[in-house]
Amino acid sequence: MKHLFLRRFLWVLLCFLFLAKTAGSQESAEVRVLVRELHEQDEHLGVVGLLDSIYGEQAMPFEMMYLRGRALFHAGRFDQAREVLQEIENDSLFAERSNHLLSNIALQQGRQNDAIRHLLILTKLEPQNPSYWRRIGRIFVGEGKFPAAENYMHKAYMLDSLNQGVIVELADILLKMEAHARAFSLLKKGIRISPDNLAMRRLMVNASYRQKNIQETLGHARWLTQQGDTTNSVIRLKALAYFQLDSLEKSEYWLDYLLDRDVISEDILFNKATVLEARGEIPEALDYYEQAVFSGISSNFSPFIMKQSILLHENQKYPESIRWLQVLKHFSANPLIYFYLARNFDLYYKDRIPALQHYQLFIDRALDNHSQQVAFSQKRISEIRELMHFAGD
Repeated sequence: MKHLFLRRFLWVLLCFLFLAKTAGSQESAEVRVLVRELHEQDEHLGVVGLLDSIYGEQAMPFEMMYLRGRALFHAGRFDQAREVLQEIENDSLFAERSNHLLSNIALQQGRQNDAIRHLLILTKLEPQNPSYWRRIGRIFVGEGKFPAAENYMHKAYMLDSLNQGVIVELADILLKMEAHARAFSLLKKGIRISPDNLAMRRLMVNASYRQKNIQETLGHARWLTQQGDTTNSVIRLKALAYFQLDSLEKSEYWLDYLLDRDVISEDILFNKATVLEARGEIPEALDYYEQAVFSGISSNFSPFIMKQSILLHENQKYPESIRWLQVLKHFSANPLIYFYLARNFDLYYKDRIPALQHYQLFIDRALDNHSQQVAFSQKRISEIRELMHFAGD
């Protein structure tokens, strides 16, 4: 390494001495060769020093200004590079290359609007080049502005519908926008172009599942696992797809695969609990339902608690069921909360008043599809009142 550094230093020094002699004759071809050599060896500050030593205070030709700006960019001197490149960004010969670097500098400095401005200039200079539309789309993805991202990425796709990278990025945007049908259709075309594209297949597992096309979900998920792809998101949807098809043993195999690797989410825990419940392993099922409840900070929070509360009730764990239902009242307006509270109070406590009150609360809140429970509650209210009457309560 030491010798390599010394050799490079001496080479650069000889370049300086040589060009100092030829500066007056403006040997541009020689300068280009030396700049290219330095650039290929990542001697970017050497390029800057070389050009400064040649031109000094003289006006530098636009070509040399571009090479100097490029070197400053690669050396991480972004402000200096921008200052140089802005002088030639409108030049007919160097506008494209300068704006390309200026867009990169803007992104490096977190100035997304400036980057978009330079990229839009590039789309006018090269309207058939999809890469600039694609880069604008990526900026909007980074900002979470998915409709704008989709607009620009779609333009890139229309210019080059065989570009697999664009297909993957556009499909991912569509999935983030919950445009599942469009993502599915796009990925279908993409997989016909490249059947072995793992990124497309992973997205297709997601798109298929979102489309409720469970067989297609499994087909792509199986293909991926056969290739050795055990990405958590793929395995998760594979397990959930088997669950949807009532293949509980296969579903549990992949659920356990995830749980053994500490991949935990509400749906994984909930489905594991449901599999255990179906096998009659109630204590284990209850444990997983409880874990699902505490991991489920989502719209599924209330259904998980309700499911667990009913299971506790059906297994005569009335106090535990009451505790969960009392919690659930703070999160849900489901009338069945009051029905199951009434049943728990009725079956567990000698004091009939709480049961009576909760049967009535349920009747007051019941919906059209609760007619069977309403009839039972009305009958039970009459029975309780009759019992209380004869008991002298």
